[in-house]
Amino acid sequence: MRTLLLAGTALAFVASPAQAFNVGVIGQFGNNNNGPLNQLDAPPLLGADTSGNVGAGVSVGNNNNLQIRQRANYWSLNTASGVQFGNNNTQITDQETSAGFGIVIPGGCIPFLGCFPSVPIPLDVHSNTAYTVQLGDNNFSYTYQRGGGGPGNYSGTLQVGFANGNAVFQVGANSQDTVQLGFLNGSVTGQFGESNRSETFQLGVLNGQITLQGGDFNRAGTTQVGVLNASATLQDGAFNESDTNQAGVFNGSLTSQIGVGHDATTTQVGLLNGSQTDQVGFNNEANTAQYGAVNRSRTDQVGVNNTADTLQVGTFNRSGVNQNGTNNAASVNQFGNGNDSIVAQSNSSNWAAVGQVGNGNSATITQSNW
Repeated sequence: MRTLLLAGTALAFVASPAQAFNVGVIGQFGNNNNGPLNQLDAPPLLGADTSGNVGAGVSVGNNNNLQIRQRANYWSLNTASGVQFGNNNTQITDQETSAGFGIVIPGGCIPFLGCFPSVPIPLDVHSNTAYTVQLGDNNFSYTYQRGGGGPGNYSGTLQVGFANGNAVFQVGANSQDTVQLGFLNGSVTGQFGESNRSETFQLGVLNGQITLQGGDFNRAGTTQVGVLNASATLQDGAFNESDTNQAGVFNGSLTSQIGVGHDATTTQVGLLNGSQTDQVGFNNEANTAQYGAVNRSRTDQVGVNNTADTLQVGTFNRSGVNQNGTNNAASVNQFGNGNDSIVAQSNSSNWAAVGQVGNGNSATITQSNW
């Protein structure tokens, strides 16, 4: 009887209006399976104070489709996890929340003063969390998270196999990690808000990634190892940071930043590498390092107090720096044979230095005060 009483009390606590937790699990074994998991919590103000959704799915087989959709209100939390083994699998995670943590001051009645309702006081706001694991070929993962502020959204994706694709879109305070191992990998990340963090790691052949960030205090990190790698990072806002690391053959990197206080760092190791960095604003910094042969680097900066540093170690390297504005500085160092450096600065109070060690090198600096 005591055991039944405790179990009934726990069940009533979980199912009470202030403790509305949804827990759903889908397991599918076979082919051509479709697994939608939809979760909604209690919408009233006090009824959703500490409510949250927890969803998990596992599929083993081919041509499986796992869908997890979660809606949480006020102080709620969403958590979704999906694991798929097989080929031609798709996982879609759609999460939306509007709050996170808080307390409720209970209401009551005071003689001669009247009665007062319960007052909820939020201490923190919403959080979405999504985990995706796909092992196989021709897999695709799509994660869409949105909410207000606070701890924000987190997405973690792991894909191993052939022709994998991943897309993550987040609105709020965002963080995401993507790891892809295999051939023909593609990853797209879109983050809109503040304090965003994106980390993408790709190992294999024909890797491609695009990161879009809009807001302030954003960080984008990309690491690619293999052949025919391509990376594009676009950031709009203030105090954004981009780090791109590529190792292999036929690597290409594009970084575009608009705003204030940006930092772009690109490191490439291998053959036939190309790097393009564009910055518009002021107090921006671009750092490019290339190690190998037949490397190409170009940095374009428009604004005030911008700095561009380029290091190339190898043979037949070419560097180009173009700065338009005031108080800009450019530094180029090349070690090897057959290197070429061109620096062009316009407006006023600019500084440029080129250092070359090797044979058959060429250096050109053009400066104007208008």
